[in-house]
Amino acid sequence: MGNTDGGENVFVNFRNKQSKAGSDMIAELDLDDTDGYGPETMTIYDLNGVYEFQVADFRRTRTMKEYGATVKVYLPNKEPVTITIDPSADVKDIWIVCEIDHGELNIINKAPETDEFSISNK
Repeated sequence: MGNTDGGENVFVNFRNKQSKAGSDMIAELDLDDTDGYGPETMTIYDLNGVYEFQVADFRRTRTMKEYGATVKVYLPNKEPVTITIDPSADVKDIWIVCEIDHGELNIINKAPETDEFSISNK
């Protein structure tokens, strides 16, 4: 989720697999894995903006930390970065993984202030 420099609101999840500005694709969920073991893939086409990437366990098993959830980020002309959930973070069912700010990766790797599902992480 996030916003482009052009003011477009970007939000992609399993219910809303594409985010467009007119006919231009901004981001999309390419592969939605439903058995809980991944991988899932997402593509951001417009890197002119700021986007936050979260992982939510909709089954509410509270096991992401236990099983070492990981996200791999591929950015243009850069080596892939693998982010593994911080075992000391108090992640239950929602994990704030990173922010992509105009193509630059900022690793956050923490739990949100409240572990409640909302429109921003469903």
